[in-house]
Amino acid sequence: MIRFFDFILSLVGLVVLAPIFTILAIWIKIDSKGPVFYKQVRVGQNGIDFGLFKFRSMVVDADKKGLITVGGRDPRITRSGYFIRKYKLDELPQLINV
Repeated sequence: MIRFFDFILSLVGLVVLAPIFTILAIWIKIDSKGPVFYKQVRVGQNGIDFGLFKFRSMVVDADKKGLITVGGRDPRITRSGYFIRKYKLDELPQLINV
């Protein structure tokens, strides 16, 4: 029963947030090359891996360009990425995972 409510609330959240998702997707595509979403593998319940979706805030293959940045501005983060990270908008697509 709880799973049903999780599903319904996530579905309502996706519908309500669809205009914001659309605007962010267009902005990310205009700002940099590559996909709109970033898929990261995480370990879930019972040790089962699942794909976690986020809006992409870094350049493509950023993990291959170094992991730690010392100082102010990280050159791997896109212009739109700074904004969406600041306001935690990159986390919104996690509603898809529910």
